[in-house]
Amino acid sequence: KIHDQLQEDDQVKTTFLHNVTNRLIPPTKSILGSVTLLSENYQHMSQQEADKEVANIQEKSEYIMDLLKKKFETSYTSEVGKEENHE
Repeated sequence: KIHDQLQEDDQVKTTFLHNVTNRLIPPTKSILGSVTLLSENYQHMSQQEADKEVANIQEKSEYIMDLLKKKFETSYTSEVGKEENHE
């Protein structure tokens, strides 16, 4: 029974990490695109274009931080609940 529970826990963790990773890819690629654009074209960009890319970096970074915070808070709450149920 313990072995089955450990396998189930591993599957839940794998699914969790897969879900988080998939949700992180699009904003991370967007940040990378903005950073690349800024670093390669900054001297030829208008201030408005540069500001737009900086705002995108900030927005996507905040999204990533919020997502991770929510996911890890949820994960922590689940783990604490499991521990309390096993006691």
